[in-house]
Amino acid sequence: MIPKFQTTVAQVLERPIRTEEVNTMISYAKSMALRLSVADALKSIEDEAIEETFAQLKRKYPQFNTLHFKAYEKGKRDMKMVLRYSFQAMLLDSPQYLNDRLLYWLRTMIGSGGLTPGFVRDTYSFFREALKAKMPAAQYEFMKPVLDNVVDVLPDFPVPANPRV
Repeated sequence: MIPKFQTTVAQVLERPIRTEEVNTMISYAKSMALRLSVADALKSIEDEAIEETFAQLKRKYPQFNTLHFKAYEKGKRDMKMVLRYSFQAMLLDSPQYLNDRLLYWLRTMIGSGGLTPGFVRDTYSFFREALKAKMPAAQYEFMKPVLDNVVDVLPDFPVPANPRV
């Protein structure tokens, strides 16, 4: 169940449902078809957006692949994972779902690998821009808050003692 709906459902055991809660649920239900259409858009552009992101990273951080074993392969794998969880968070209308299920854990792994917050911010900013350029605007608008959350949360860690990139 959608997290904010869980709260509402629990509360209406003790009080009548409020008009704004009903309107929120109706609005969300009306958006479901478009939310689900995002899956098709992502499926058709996912690999291309990731490749474009890594082309930008290669230009800005040419040393990255030489400093980390299989850096590009692992980075692309992680990016796909972030995108899949981001899609789920968008469906649930809950960026917190993404934070709790993936981003807090992943940023710990990233930081321990010697990546800097600036590198991570650039990486996922490039990715967000690649998705924006390739997705229909209406579908991108549903993903934007979740992608913005990724750019804010994932690089929110201290610079490692021995930064590698």
